[in-house]
Amino acid sequence: MKSASAPFIVLSWLAIVAAGLVGAAIADHPTKYLVWMIAYLVLVVGASQHAIGFGVMRYAAKPPQPKTVWTQWVLLNIGHAGVIAGTLAGLFPLVAAATMPYFVAVAWLGLCARPKAPQAGLIWYRVMIVVLLASSIVGTVLSHVAHG
Repeated sequence: MKSASAPFIVLSWLAIVAAGLVGAAIADHPTKYLVWMIAYLVLVVGASQHAIGFGVMRYAAKPPQPKTVWTQWVLLNIGHAGVIAGTLAGLFPLVAAATMPYFVAVAWLGLCARPKAPQAGLIWYRVMIVVLLASSIVGTVLSHVAHG
């Protein structure tokens, strides 16, 4: 595992394991928001962050500096933590505020992907970035409808 991708990959696996543990713990008494959190941990924190970690090294124009990687990682995961906390607490302002650093991190990660020659994988990476950006907007709107 390349050093720039390590923080993203490690947290992606921890999120998936945490989702499994929460799922096991609430199996007898699931609630709408805890089930949502499990899905968010697996799909957004886990799977997409794993793909982002892969893309950080694979599609960067030049190897990213550790400070850049950690800043992107922190922004991304502050966003995740705030969205989860805000959703579970029913606090739309927290969800909206947390979406901002998440959006900045995802956009920044997308802008860092600039290889010399286009590749099919890069197209999928950019599609994933656009989907994550769009879904953050949709999720914020849905949170406003539910909690606003």
